[in-house]
Amino acid sequence: MLTQNETAVAVLVVFILVQLALVIMGKILGKLAMVVTVFNILVAICIIGYWLLQQFRSTVHYLEFREVAVLAVEVLIIASACYSLIIQHPHQLFKVAQQVFFGIHLLCSILLLIFMLTFRINKLF
Repeated sequence: MLTQNETAVAVLVVFILVQLALVIMGKILGKLAMVVTVFNILVAICIIGYWLLQQFRSTVHYLEFREVAVLAVEVLIIASACYSLIIQHPHQLFKVAQQVFFGIHLLCSILLLIFMLTFRINKLF
């Protein structure tokens, strides 16, 4: 039986592998910009959804600057990704921005995995 920490590590490893598989699939199919854009929307929605669920469960609400900054960046990612999907030929800047955001999500996932393997985490929040 896996502990909660081991389960979280396993899920995070699968998440990182999916990200790397999407990069490979996008390169092979030649649709990397679209794959990255859709993935960025999904990840940002999941992060905001997780934060909202935590806020509903909490009885005392403290909004720290770090939380607001991360949520603002995720909303920015969603807005730019939706713009890139709606416009047929988005500006090159939006394609580069989506790949940078994808890289940031991948880097944060790897850093979280290293942190979780280094320290024992009983509860995320």
